[in-house]
This record gives sequence, structure tokens and C-alpha cells, in this order.
Amino acid sequence: MCTVQISPSGTRPQIQLNLIRSKYQNQNIMRFALLVIGVANACTCDDILGSALSCSDRGLQEVENLDTWLCQSELQTLSSLRFDGNNLASLSFLGSNRDFPLVEHFYLEDNDLIAFDTNATFPLLQYIHLTRNHITTLDANAFNKQTPTLVGLNVQNNGILEIKNVFNLPRLQSLRLARNNLTDLGFLNSTNVTSLPDLRFLNLDNNKLRNLDFGVLNNQTPMLTSVTLQGNNISHLVHLDTATMSELFDISLDNNLLTDLPGFASSKLPSLAFLSLAGNKLAKLDFFQGANFSSLNKLNLAFNSISNIDGLAQGNFLSLATLFLASNDLLLNVDILSVGDFPALTKIFLSPATIIGSTCQSSAFFANFVSNSSTFRCSEMLYNGTILLSEVACNLENVIDSCSPTNSPTAIGTRNPTVASTSAAGVNIPDDTSDADKSLLIGLAVGGVVAVAGFSFAIFMVFFKSNSHSLNKSSSKVYYQNTNYQNR
Repeated sequence: MCTVQISPSGTRPQIQLNLIRSKYQNQNIMRFALLVIGVANACTCDDILGSALSCSDRGLQEVENLDTWLCQSELQTLSSLRFDGNNLASLSFLGSNRDFPLVEHFYLEDNDLIAFDTNATFPLLQYIHLTRNHITTLDANAFNKQTPTLVGLNVQNNGILEIKNVFNLPRLQSLRLARNNLTDLGFLNSTNVTSLPDLRFLNLDNNKLRNLDFGVLNNQTPMLTSVTLQGNNISHLVHLDTATMSELFDISLDNNLLTDLPGFASSKLPSLAFLSLAGNKLAKLDFFQGANFSSLNKLNLAFNSISNIDGLAQGNFLSLATLFLASNDLLLNVDILSVGDFPALTKIFLSPATIIGSTCQSSAFFANFVSNSSTFRCSEMLYNGTILLSEVACNLENVIDSCSPTNSPTAIGTRNPTVASTSAAGVNIPDDTSDADKSLLIGLAVGGVVAVAGFSFAIFMVFFKSNSHSLNKSSSKVYYQNTNYQNR
């Protein structure tokens, strides 16, 4: 949808293209729309709207040098520059040594830039968006000098092979470098200063990193709260045993090549609440032995080759509430989880798993889940070779045996006939119920079913009669409304 608004002065229409910004899918549509309404792909003083210069999505290959524009006083009051969704290959249009004293946001995503190459200065700039350009070499000094107050830097989807020099941005809180071709963290490793003392979020997903040096993170990003490195080639973690990152809350290392985490138990990460190691090559959990992670709330170990969780039970995980163990080669000893090492555990995701353990301890463990209104997630769970659960979401209330100190072990999932009987109506009735009471309960259940069925039929007939006249008129064509029943 494209709308045209005439500016108060009537000098030229201000174009607002309400299209999804996507260089690769919609840019031709935007160009065509501009041609149809007779507006040239130019960026001029008339594109200053309030405190923003907005020249997005125009297919611009170049912009007239801002030094030649007549609205110099207005340029000095801008707080936002928007040049996203064009074909700009350089930033020469910003002028030579120009100062943008009030600009806080600079949008340059979806262009053809090969570098952040400008002499312009931005003393108050907070956010730069450079996603989806063609930058293969990034010079950290360009940001250190020109944008000293930067808070957020986004250079995802560029194919960056190298970052020259070391970032020295004392106010930077968010650094997004996902989907590039970086192989190391040299751009953080300064020997003289703490390069990013206030960095909180670091995204390096889908690069080509081979290892993660926690010594670098520990020294250069002491305030880091979240680091995500999914989809790399990381096979080992360096200096993990000496990591002392008090603010680190979230670590995501999914889809790497990790087989072990040596030194993990010795690291000091008191705030760690979420750890995701899914999709690696872990077979044992011995690295958890002696670990003290009392704040850990969620642990994702899915899609590995884990055969048992004995090592996990030898650590301190008093706050662990959710445990993902799907798609492993797991022999789950429920007795290990029943000894009180995981008092907060309410959800386990298993698919598939074989369960072993004594019946009474197992039942007590399962009962803990039911009391917390939780469910097991599983495709198949076995207990001593007997199918226990076979649904995707299984409510354990139906598979808990009654246990007492005098009971002999009984396979979970096999109901003790002395516990309850089931009537033909599907009603579970304790065996100590009298015959008269049994008959009454069965009668009430059957009567309830009949009443519900009768009421549903009456509603259907009323609806059918009220709509029959419209159905008769549709003798040649019948339209069916396609309804999605997926979530029913």
C-alpha cells in the first residue's frame, strides 16, 4: 500500500511506502511504485521530517553530498538518519569531517556497503544498524573514533571474515555479529584496557568459531549477562575453570561440537539461570560433578548422545525447574532424581527414554510432578522393558502406582487390581465401595453422558432449521469455510 501526503508548503509530495522492508523481495516493487507516481529516486532537504532524515527503500545507488545541501541548519538538528533498503556502496555522501551533533540512530541495513567508511563524527550516536550489507572486513577503530557513545551495534548477515583492531567502546551494551564468518574473538582481546566494560549482550551465532575463550570474556566483558554462540564449530571451552563472571545469566552453545566441558564445575557463575548445550556431542555429564549452580533454572541437553545423568546428580542444582533431555540415548535412573537433589524440578522433556528404578521411589518422584500440575513430554518411555507412556504429552496421574512401605515392587503402568476397578462406563471406583454405591455412581455417570448428548443434539437441530433456507438456495455452488483444526 502506498500513500501520498502533500506537505504544508506544497513543494513536493512526501512519500510513505508502507511496504515490508526487504531488499531481496520487495525492492523492485518499491522502485516501480516510485516510478508510477512520478517521484525521482532522490534524497533531498524535503525528506527531512521533524528531526529525521528519511530516505529508506528507494533503490538509491548514491546520494548528493550533504555538504552541498541548502538546509544546513536543519541537518544540524537531526536525531535520526534512515538510508536502509537502498544500494549504497559507500558513505561518502555524509561529507568530509561533518559533525552530526544530535544524531542517535543511524539505519544502514540492506545496502551494498563494504565498510563503515566515513570521517563524519557522531558524538551522541547510540545505535548503528548495518545488517545485510557486504562487509567482509570490519575496522573496530572506525567505531572507536567516530561513535564513542555507541550503545548498540548490529552487523549481522555480512559475511565478515575479520575484525581489525580491538573494540574500545565503554558504553556499548549490545553487539550483534551473528551469521558472519568469524573464526576467533581477537577483536575483544585487548591487553591494555577492558575493551567493552558495559557489554551485556553478545550474539555470535552461526559463525565459524572453533573455541570460546572464557578468559577473554572474563577480562573484556565483565558485565556480560547473555552470550549466544549457536551454530559454530566450537569443540572446546578455554579457561572455563577460572571464569568469574558474576552477571552472566544465559549461555547458549547449541549445535556445536562439544564433547566435554572441563573445568565447568570450578567456574564461578553465580547468576547463571539458563544453560543450553543442545545439539552437541556430549555422551557423559561428568563435568557437572561438584558444580555449584544454585541459580540454574533451565538446562537444555537435548539432541546429544547422553546415556545417563549420574554426573548431573552429583552437582548442586537446587533451583533447576526444567530439564530438556529429548533425543539422547538415555537410561534414566529415576531413583537418582528422587533423592532430593532437584527439589525445584517440575518438568522433564524426554523423547525417547528408558526408565529404571524401584517402583515406590519412582512413584514418589512422579507424584512430585503431578502435585506441581506438570507433565512429562515423551514419545516413548519404558519401565523395565514395559511401555510406560507413549503419547507426546503424558499426564503422569494415570500411571502412578500406590506405594506403601510394605508394598512389593510393581512395574509402573501396571495397575494393581486391589487399588481400583473400572466400570464399563470408564469410571474408576475404589474396591472398598459398596455395591449400592457402585451402582449409583455408574448410573450417574451414564445419565450424565446421555444428558450431554441430548443437549448437543437439540442445539444442532435449532441451528440446522435456522439455516436450512439458505442452504436450499445454494443448489449449484456450495462454499466451505476452511477451518484450521490443528490446535483443537
